[in-house]
Amino acid sequence: MKQTPLHAVHVALGAKMVPFAGFEMPVSYPAGISAEHKAVRENVGVFDVSHMGEFEISGSDRNAFVQRVTCNDVGALTPGQAQYSGILTKDGTFVDDCLVYRFEDKLMMVVNASNIQKDWDTIVAQKGGANVRLRDISDETALLAVQGPKAEALVGQLTSIGVAMIPYYHFAQGKVAGVQCFISRTGYTGEDGFELYCRASDAETLWHAFVGAGRAEPVGLGARDTLRLEAGLPLYGNDIDDTTTPYEAGLAFIVKLEKGSPFTGLEALKRQKLEGVKRRLVGFKVTEPKTVARPGFAVFLDGTQVDIVRSGTVTPTVNAAIGTTYLPADRARAGTKIEIDVRGNTEDAVRPAPHQEMSAPPIRPSAHPPIRIGILTISDLGAVGQRADTSGDAIIDWASEHGYEVVVRSVVSDETDRIAGKLVRWSDSGEVDVVLTTGGTGLTERDVTPEATAAILEREAEGIAEAIRAASGPGFPRAWLSRGKAGTRGKTLIINLPGSTDGVKEGLAVLEQFLDHAVDLVSGADTRHQTPDTASHV
Repeated sequence: MKQTPLHAVHVALGAKMVPFAGFEMPVSYPAGISAEHKAVRENVGVFDVSHMGEFEISGSDRNAFVQRVTCNDVGALTPGQAQYSGILTKDGTFVDDCLVYRFEDKLMMVVNASNIQKDWDTIVAQKGGANVRLRDISDETALLAVQGPKAEALVGQLTSIGVAMIPYYHFAQGKVAGVQCFISRTGYTGEDGFELYCRASDAETLWHAFVGAGRAEPVGLGARDTLRLEAGLPLYGNDIDDTTTPYEAGLAFIVKLEKGSPFTGLEALKRQKLEGVKRRLVGFKVTEPKTVARPGFAVFLDGTQVDIVRSGTVTPTVNAAIGTTYLPADRARAGTKIEIDVRGNTEDAVRPAPHQEMSAPPIRPSAHPPIRIGILTISDLGAVGQRADTSGDAIIDWASEHGYEVVVRSVVSDETDRIAGKLVRWSDSGEVDVVLTTGGTGLTERDVTPEATAAILEREAEGIAEAIRAASGPGFPRAWLSRGKAGTRGKTLIINLPGSTDGVKEGLAVLEQFLDHAVDLVSGADTRHQTPDTASHV
């Protein structure tokens, strides 16, 4: 069993150590998973994820080579930028998901610990005559994840690097607490935060700089799993594997069919996009509060088994048993009722939970790439699973009717940092063309969506906000009280919609008249959509 450079530190802290991906890893510390989860959601926590694998690719053909072995577009990266991607089989299914970092003189791929050897063999087999040098630097590299709303403040105290200026999915190099490393604004928790890569020999120094009274809490793999599941982030081996494609898993944004370079799985994914996916990964919430749907439990739809539970647990923030499974594409919608065989009992009904939906509407063939939409609902009760996201559901239905593609969806509490953090991350990652928010635009003190939005916009579009108010007002008079904003950040259009379902529908009716043109102007790309009535199906 392998150990990370921080193994002795975890044992000294009283961590519960368990086997994981060939490593002995801390699953929790004495405070417990719930406390660690809460620390990351409300404050800041630090994870030792040094078990992850790192491959370094250098040489004059490095960019072209990684273009061939991953499905996202490496050519879109500039030095200092990262992207989420996938290593695929010829059938378009996952060998692994990964991160790709672009430096001035090299690339680095970060892969899952359980797949290091498999990924290495897959990549090396494709080297051929390419002028590249491949190095597995996993054992030389340590990785700490500093995550939570106070992560930026903590990291900023320990470095002269302007971490506040590092955009989402970008990185900078320098010293933190005297340790040379590179700091990436990435994470696996749904919170803002950083991942810090350093030499294995420096890991303990870096850990002690972050962890302690008045600083960050140590967090184990148990809370890492509950945090990522609440955030709708997939786990290899559970939600995605060598039988699932990015399109089925709701990860269409990492597939770039037209990037100008063939890649493994390209032809299979072209066929699947043309024909449409047959199943989709969705989130669910168990209707019986005391029933936990564990991974591997059989999932039934109308009495027929359709899949198994992929991920499942009780999460502290949602305070309910939630999970993921694959459903037939035509049934993968909010409100579909399913059953799970829990130790021989199949009477525990569950339903897809709107605030935990992980995937997009069915992919529609089109002559032009569809507009990619992110939905951010602001609701204190919705964020803890105590109120259904009917406004978000209305946007989902509208997007489906008009041929738009919802690629990400989330519910957050009415807090400026959380709202702004989501808007920045979604915009700066390049995964969405439009972010539609709903809620938190009124006159009460807690309605901070307009302020949070205005703080991150680069250019306001006052006419859009006024048009939405004017359209919603007659049918929903309170819409006149909305202080909603609209504008752009980078190549993303951000629009605040009213919080009510009726107000949202009226606002969407206005948007559909000009949204295509607005996105074309902002992105500089032809993203016109086709409605289901005019789309060509095969």
